[in-house]
Amino acid sequence: MQDLPTQKHDTFADYLDLPDDGNRYEIIHGVLHVTPAPTVSHQKVSARLHLLLAEWVRSRVGGELLYAPVDVHLTDDTNVQPDLLWIAPERVSRLIGDRVRGAPDLVIEILSPGTARRDRTIKRDLYAEHGVREYWLVDISQARVTMLRLEGLGFVEQASGSGETILESSLEGCLSLTPARLFEQ
Repeated sequence: MQDLPTQKHDTFADYLDLPDDGNRYEIIHGVLHVTPAPTVSHQKVSARLHLLLAEWVRSRVGGELLYAPVDVHLTDDTNVQPDLLWIAPERVSRLIGDRVRGAPDLVIEILSPGTARRDRTIKRDLYAEHGVREYWLVDISQARVTMLRLEGLGFVEQASGSGETILESSLEGCLSLTPARLFEQ
C-alpha cells in the first residue's frame, strides 16, 4: 500500500517567504490560501466602508481602523488579511506593532466568488474562536450586509439587510449603515 502525500503545514515563517506578486496570501490553521487582487467593485465598496467607519472612529469611538492588505497574526500557523478591521482604543497598543497581533474588535470581509465560502465558514469560525466581537459579511452580488456579533463561542446575527434598511451594529458609538449607500453605481 502506497502512502498518500501529505499537505505541507505552513507557518508564519513560510508566509514571510511568499512572493509580493499582487496576490493576497493567508494561512489558516497551516493551510495556504491564495486570492487574486480584488475587483474594482470590491474596491469601491471597501472605500465607501472605510469612509463610513473612519467618520465613526474619528467622531465617536477612537481606536484604529485599518484596511487590506494588513496582516492579522493570530497564531504561528494562522495569518489572515481581512478587508477592513477596527481595534478599540484600549487595545491598540497591545495589538498593533509591525502587524496586528491578535483579534481585532471588528472584522469586515467583502465576499467575492473566490472567497465567499471561506469567509462564511472557515473564517467565521476562526474569528469567533479568537474573540472578534463583530464580523460583517458584505455581499456585493446581493447588495447585502450581514452583521454578526460574538455570543458565547460563536456568532449570532445582529442585523442583515439590503437597500434602504438601516443596520445597527452592537459596537459602542452608535454605528449604523444603510447598505444602498455602499453599492451605489
